[in-house]
Amino acid sequence: MSSTYVSFNERSSAARSGSEETADTTRRGARQSAASSALRGRGVLLAALAALLCTLAPLDARSACPQFHDLQMQALDQLIGRNPHEAAAEIDRQLNSARTNTPGSSARLAALYALKAEAQSALDLSDEAAQSAARGLQVATDLNDAVHINLLRQYWSSIQDRTRFAEGIATLATARAPLKIGSPPELCLLSTEAILNYRANHIDLAISQLTHVYKSATTPATADARLAAAVFLTVLLRHIGEFSQALSLSREVMDCYQKRGDTFGMATTHFNQGKIYAAMHEPVLARSELMRAESQARQLGDEEGVAFAEQTLCSVEVELGQLNEARRDCDSASASFGKNHDTDMLKRTESSRAEIERLSGHPTVALKILQQTFADDASGVSDRDLAPLYLQRARLYETLGNYRSASHDLNIYVQMQASLLDTQRSQQIAAMRAELEVDREIERNAALQRELMLSNRIHRQQRDRLLWITGGSMVAALLIGTWLWHRRLNLKARAASAERLAAIGRLTGGIAHDFNNLLTVQQQALGLLEGSAPVAGDAVALDLLQQAKRACCICSEITSQLLSFSRQQNLRPQAVEIDRYLRDVLPLLERAAGAAVSVRIDIQESAPVAWADQRLLTAALLNLVSNARDAMSGGGTVTIHAATDVTRRVRLDVIDEGCGMTPEVLSRAIEPFYSTKPVGSGSGLGLSMVEGFASQSGGAFAIRSELKRGTTVSLWLPAAEALT
Repeated sequence: MSSTYVSFNERSSAARSGSEETADTTRRGARQSAASSALRGRGVLLAALAALLCTLAPLDARSACPQFHDLQMQALDQLIGRNPHEAAAEIDRQLNSARTNTPGSSARLAALYALKAEAQSALDLSDEAAQSAARGLQVATDLNDAVHINLLRQYWSSIQDRTRFAEGIATLATARAPLKIGSPPELCLLSTEAILNYRANHIDLAISQLTHVYKSATTPATADARLAAAVFLTVLLRHIGEFSQALSLSREVMDCYQKRGDTFGMATTHFNQGKIYAAMHEPVLARSELMRAESQARQLGDEEGVAFAEQTLCSVEVELGQLNEARRDCDSASASFGKNHDTDMLKRTESSRAEIERLSGHPTVALKILQQTFADDASGVSDRDLAPLYLQRARLYETLGNYRSASHDLNIYVQMQASLLDTQRSQQIAAMRAELEVDREIERNAALQRELMLSNRIHRQQRDRLLWITGGSMVAALLIGTWLWHRRLNLKARAASAERLAAIGRLTGGIAHDFNNLLTVQQQALGLLEGSAPVAGDAVALDLLQQAKRACCICSEITSQLLSFSRQQNLRPQAVEIDRYLRDVLPLLERAAGAAVSVRIDIQESAPVAWADQRLLTAALLNLVSNARDAMSGGGTVTIHAATDVTRRVRLDVIDEGCGMTPEVLSRAIEPFYSTKPVGSGSGLGLSMVEGFASQSGGAFAIRSELKRGTTVSLWLPAAEALT
């Protein structure tokens, strides 16, 4: 929706309420919003933190008032920004169609009436906008949706009857009472309420409410609420004489508009800064800002914006003594205001023209202009603008020698200035009190929200505790029963697996013993054949014997592995000094590891002594190093770590940096004849043999492995000191 939801279209009512000093800026904001789509859809915002301001308010930010979710309504809203006349005609066409074809669609009718009121407001048709909004409120059904919020905003922003401002303030306060504090709908209605308070000349309340909007709008969804509130607060702070605060706030708003590239926003801000400098009696700075505003208004094609800038430039150039430039700007502004029948601004321009004539040495002409201004219903001019007119006329009377009239006008001027100063002081004090009250209200609201959150948390905790107490027993019983059932299954599976392995072991041991006996006979026969004379002289026969002997050696090794797996191997344990032993077998281990893999020995300071069969220990280490080599196809380091653990056993860790094993492979790693190597590359008995050797030696065996994190195989062997 348009930013005019903080309706600055307060032309006639502002003049009657004594707030004309702000009315010129605010009403040009309403008119230019119809010509510039850059400011449409943006709400009300305040700029205490410029960086945060621009961060929270990107070009596509939503306004504080809720937006239409319907894409067709959004398209109409955008058309209002580009061409309100065309938008109004299209909305009327769709309204007629909706009333004829879908009489039951109240939500669509309400949305179309809201958009029609928006278009009429952009065209300065306040009474018609109020009528359209009233029709929309009659058909709106959901009091908390975006359409109803915007209809409320549009209706009370368009009301010109000052006697109804109090009713509007009360209605808006009632409507926002159930809304969440700081939410876009709540800030939308609060901003509209602030505008009504301003139009009712309750400047302190307007500042208080806009300050509340600024301090509450801290989310991206309410970012535009901060910006528009900052723009309006700049004008109100200037109105009550807080020039330094107004200027600081205006500069921060300008920074934000410059980062956005918003020419309309920059033009409006330059105009406001020019008015501030003029009120501070800094005409040089005021003229610079106003000329920038005039230039940017011309770029936008905003004739009325140019006229406002020229009117203010005229009065500033009079103060600088640049009478020719002042006369040119006043003539141009008068022509524009006369064309638009803006009698209020014509009176202000004529006042500047009278001062030009006085300074040019034409007091009679100047007095005639002023007398005409007073004759043209001076009651439409506020005391703030009327007081300088009395002072101006007093000077003219003095120049013309009419001292009685000069004294009379001077007395009126003094009385009016004293009253204005008193009013300004009271407004400043009220604004300070209002700001303090806003801070206190925000703190109270925050405290209430914290208490509510704490109460909700306690309630949820009590409810959850009750649920745990009532349902905990059933869940616990189910979990315990399931665990016991799974545990019983696991125990049965383990027992079956152990029995199966034991049976395999017994079978393997028996076969290995018989095979070993037969193998011994074959080895002896081959030895006798090798020493016989007929074979010794036959090279072919000797080669065949060597191949047969090598095959017997391989069979002997496999037989040894089978016996080790079946734990039926004849062990010859002895005290093995691990430090010296590992250094002795290091060359053998390095040959098994290959050229791409290095073997590192790591032994704790107090070298352990193990009680084990040294021959089988060597075979086990060679097996583990070979496995590590195969796991590190790209090379790496195998570390053999030896230490005495807390159980006084010797621990040997063979650690590689290889590919590791998945949980599925790890669970089957020590199964006999299980291998992940290609066919012909391994028998699948290596780890089974190592595990059997460790168990038969009175020790233990374990594997830890993670995929792509390497593998650690640990052997625990009895310590020689412990056995002795």
